[in-house]
Amino acid sequence: MNGKPSPKTIAYAGGRRRPRAGLAALASVAILAMLPTLTVRAADAVLAREGHTAYRIAPASEGTPLTAHAAAELATYLQRATGAHFAISSADSAGPIIRLALEASGELTHEAFRIRSAGQDIHITGGSARGLLYGVYAFLEDYVGVHWYGPDYTQIPRRPTLTVPAIARTEAPAFAYREIFVREADTPEYSTHNRLNGRFGHRLGRAMGQYPEAFVPLRMLPIFTLLPRKKYARSHPEYYGGGQLRFTEPEVRRIALAALRKKLRRWSHAGAQPYYLLIEPADRDTYYRGGADGDLITRHSSPGAAYVDFVRRLAEQVASDYPNVTLLALAYQWSRKPPRGMKLPENMGVMFSDIERDFAQPLGASDNRAVRTDLEGWKTLTGQILVWSYITNFSGYLQPYPNLRALTEDVPELAREPTVTGLFAQGAYNTTGSEFSVLRAWVLAHLLWKPNQDPDRLVQTFLRGYYGAAAPHIATYIRLLHDSVAQSGTRLSVKIPPTAPYLTTQLLQKADRLFDRAEHTVIDDPARLHHVRVARCALDYAILASPAEGDGSTWIKRAARLERLQNYLAVSGMRAYREGGGASPKRLLEALSIARNAAQPPAMCQNTPVNDCRSVQELTLDLAGGAQMVPDPAASDGAAVTMKGHKRVWGIQLPLDRLLPDSGRWRVYIAARVAADSHAHVLLRTGIYPGKRRSVTVEDLAGEGYRLIELPGLWQRSARRYLWVAPPGTKSVQAIYVDRIIAIRADGS
Repeated sequence: MNGKPSPKTIAYAGGRRRPRAGLAALASVAILAMLPTLTVRAADAVLAREGHTAYRIAPASEGTPLTAHAAAELATYLQRATGAHFAISSADSAGPIIRLALEASGELTHEAFRIRSAGQDIHITGGSARGLLYGVYAFLEDYVGVHWYGPDYTQIPRRPTLTVPAIARTEAPAFAYREIFVREADTPEYSTHNRLNGRFGHRLGRAMGQYPEAFVPLRMLPIFTLLPRKKYARSHPEYYGGGQLRFTEPEVRRIALAALRKKLRRWSHAGAQPYYLLIEPADRDTYYRGGADGDLITRHSSPGAAYVDFVRRLAEQVASDYPNVTLLALAYQWSRKPPRGMKLPENMGVMFSDIERDFAQPLGASDNRAVRTDLEGWKTLTGQILVWSYITNFSGYLQPYPNLRALTEDVPELAREPTVTGLFAQGAYNTTGSEFSVLRAWVLAHLLWKPNQDPDRLVQTFLRGYYGAAAPHIATYIRLLHDSVAQSGTRLSVKIPPTAPYLTTQLLQKADRLFDRAEHTVIDDPARLHHVRVARCALDYAILASPAEGDGSTWIKRAARLERLQNYLAVSGMRAYREGGGASPKRLLEALSIARNAAQPPAMCQNTPVNDCRSVQELTLDLAGGAQMVPDPAASDGAAVTMKGHKRVWGIQLPLDRLLPDSGRWRVYIAARVAADSHAHVLLRTGIYPGKRRSVTVEDLAGEGYRLIELPGLWQRSARRYLWVAPPGTKSVQAIYVDRIIAIRADGS
C-alpha cells in the first residue's frame, strides 16, 4: 500500500511538507493554537534562538538511572525541536539553566511535579524520579509542543527560536493507578510519555529495563495457583466447591497464605514500591453456597462475601512484611455486590468491574443504576477502589463503538470520588488496529492525569495532530456515530453484533463519503494518510457486515471494498479481529465476502417484547475443525456456517455472554438444517458446556429448510459457559448448516 510510514514516524510541524492549497492556514492555526506565544515578554525565557542556545540542563543531584533518563529525554527533544544542543552538566557555569531536582518531602507527592521560572532559569522538580520524569514530559508537551500521539507517531514542532512564558505550576495525578490496556499502548516509552503508570498482564515483563520505578505493577494471582487442583483435588475435595474454593475452610486459608508468602518472597520488588496483587477467583458465574461460606454470604447479603473475607484475611497476614503491597478482591459479576458491614484492612482494596453496564451512557445514567449502586456500596468498605472498565467491542474490535462521550464523562466523575484511586481501561489487548484505539488511549491518558480538562478540546487536539487536514471529516464521523447510538437507544454492551441498530444504512453511507474526503485531503501526507486508512477499516467492516446490500443498493461495491479492507488491515498490523479463537483477519475477510440481507426476526419472537428475544448470526460464532461460512439462500440473512458430517469436532462455539444479557433466564435454540442420507440416524450433536447435560443428539429434522432445536434447561449469561454444535461423525450425513442462535427470555423479568 502506498503511504505506509516507517515504524517510528516523527512529524515536524513547519517542515518541508506543506498541506494542500486551501488547508495550509487551518493546519498552521491548529498547531500554533497548542503552543505558547512567541511574543517576547519581560519574563519570557528564550531557550533557543535561530538554532542556538545558551542553556544547559542541570540534572538532579540525587541522581538515579531514571533521573538521568529524564535529563536525556529533555535534551533530546529540545534538540529535535530547535536544532540546538542542550548540554547536560551539573558543573556550575555561567548562563541560564533548566534545573532538574527531587523533593522527597514537602508538598510534592510521589508522582507530582512542579515547574517554575526563576529569572531566566527554569526549575522542574519531582516528588520522586517518576514525578520528575512526568514534569519533563509536561514541559515538553505544553511549552515546546511535543505530542506522543501514538507509539509510532510523535509530533515535534520545528522551532529554531523557542520562547516559553514565565511558569508557576504544580500538578499531581488524579488517580494513583492509570493504565490503558490496548496493544498500541504496550510500549513502556509510550506509557511514560503520556504519564500512564500501570503494568498488567503481559506488560509486567516489559518494563523499561533499568527503570522499574517508572511503573506500578498490577499482578493477577488466580486462586487455583494458590491451591492447584492437580495437587489437592483428589486428596482433599473438601477444599473446592461451586467451581471456586471453599473460602472459609481453615486448611484452604492456611495453604493459601503459605503459597502467597512464597510468591511474595520471589517477587523481591514487591516490597520496594506500590504494588497491587489481585487475588482472582475462577472466572465463572458459580460459587460455593454451603457451610461457613453460606453463613457469610447470608450475614453480609453478598454472594462474594466468603471470597472477599478470604482475601481480607490474607491481606491482614502479610501487611507487616509487605507494607507496600495492596491486595485486591475482584468485584466482578457474582462478586460485584459489596458485602454489607465487612470492614477491610488498609492494605486491601477492590478491583471493581463495570462489565454489565451500557457503555453508550455514562456510569451515572439511570440505565446503569445497578452498577453504580454497587460501586457506591464498596466506597463504604475501602478507600482503594480500582475501576476495571472496557473500551472496545470484544466480539469485533473493528466495529464502530461510540463510547467516547460516556468515557470522557466518566473519568471526571470517578476522579471526584476519593475512594476511586485507579482506572484500568481494557481494550483490544491482543492486537493493534482496533477502532480508534490510539485516540482513546491518548485522550484517556490525559484525562486520567488531569480530569478537569475539556474532553472535546482534547479530542480535537488529537484529531488535528494525528489526522492533519483530515481532522474535520473524522470529527464529523465521530459525532454522527455517537448521535446515532443515542437516537437509536441501542444498549452498548462489551459484545455487540455488527447488525446493531445504530449502524444504519444512512449513517454508513454518510460516513463513507466523509472518509473519501478525508483520504483526499491528506493524499500528499503519507503518515496522516496511513492513519486515515487504518481508521477506515472499521467503517469498511461495518458496511461489509451490514445487510445494506439487500435493499438493492450498489454503493457498497463489495469486491473493491474487500480488497481495500484487506490492504488496510495488513498495514494496521491486526492479528485478531475479536477476542476468542478463529479470529484471524483472513477468516474475517472470507466471511465478509458473502453478501448478506436483513434477517427477519424469528417467528417465535413476533409477539415478544424486543428485549426478550435475542439472536446472533454467523459472524459472532467461533469456528473450529473446518467449519466455514458459506452463502445459503435458505438462511435468514443469506449466509450460514457449514460443517462436514463425518467429523466430530465442536465446529461452532458461542460463549453465552455473546448471546445473553446480564440478567434473566433464557431458552436457547439453534436454527439448523442437514443434508443427509435417508437412513442417517444421528444428524447433529449440540449442548452447552459445562452443563447438566453435556450433549443433545438430534435425530429428526424432517422437512426442508431450517428447523429450531431447543437446548434443554434455562440458561443465564456466562463467559465461561458456551454453546457448541458438532457433526455426528458419520458419512451418511454430508453436511450440517447453522443459520443463527436464538434466545427467548423465560422468566418474564
